[in-house]
Amino acid sequence: MTLNFKIIRKIAVLAFFPIVILGSCGSGGSTPNPPSEPKDIIPTNLTLTIDVVGVDANHPNGDGSGVIHLTASATNATSYGFRFGNGSEVSSTSGQLVHTYTISGTNNYTVFVYAYSSTGNSINVSKDITVTVTPASFSTLVFS
Repeated sequence: MTLNFKIIRKIAVLAFFPIVILGSCGSGGSTPNPPSEPKDIIPTNLTLTIDVVGVDANHPNGDGSGVIHLTASATNATSYGFRFGNGSEVSSTSGQLVHTYTISGTNNYTVFVYAYSSTGNSINVSKDITVTVTPASFSTLVFS
């Protein structure tokens, strides 16, 4: 009977050993997480500053050149798009831009700026401005 017990014990040890070895192999005990979708990055705190060139007490809507300087800034923005009401958008990665209005007279405009993130999300703000454009006079032209 001792012989049967020794044989059974050896068989049990030999059977148990591979189970322990195989059980300890693996990828850390958990399945890897599937790749996650990139999270949306949404710009915040968008500001727009517009300076009309030549504004002073005598020229409240500019010096007649029609030139404006724009500065946009936002958290998490990688680029900016400026819209001046003519149907197109002018891009800037710095948030700074110079634009010239050309319609003669004193005109009101709405300027929009869009801040874009690296995931394509955007926010926008707008500002109303009044700009004077003085047509060029012929008295300053030199004819030869």
